[in-house]
Amino acid sequence: MGAEIARGGRGLPSTVKLGHHIVIATAVAAGLYAITRSWPAAAMCCATGVLIDLDHVLDYLLAQGGRFRL
Repeated sequence: MGAEIARGGRGLPSTVKLGHHIVIATAVAAGLYAITRSWPAAAMCCATGVLIDLDHVLDYLLAQGGRFRL
């Protein structure tokens, strides 16, 4: 199922855009900071928003036959 998603199954894009994850995670982290005034909480929120999708790298590699292109 993961490889199907990585290939664009179910109407999902065929590639994961790291830039989108960074922008969204940063915006959410900024909102969290505005509410809590906690830099550690905001930093963890931002890091988590980007790093949570590391499992997609494996799916992508399996779907592309081990080829990795940025």
